[in-house]
Amino acid sequence: MKARITIQKLKKSYKGKSLYRVTKLVNSKRINLLDSDYEEDELKQLLNSFPATYEYQILQG
Repeated sequence: MKARITIQKLKKSYKGKSLYRVTKLVNSKRINLLDSDYEEDELKQLLNSFPATYEYQILQG
């Protein structure tokens, strides 16, 4: 089973930029990602750093 990350787009923003939060991890040991807020640029870097075996899902808040 592939590792999966669920990300939620938050209703609040920081300096006009959207914020995202990792809310669920499946088959992943990257627990430090949970409940941290990321700006869109940071989230893109984070997703690009994952191996190709990871799947992710972004939910609208």
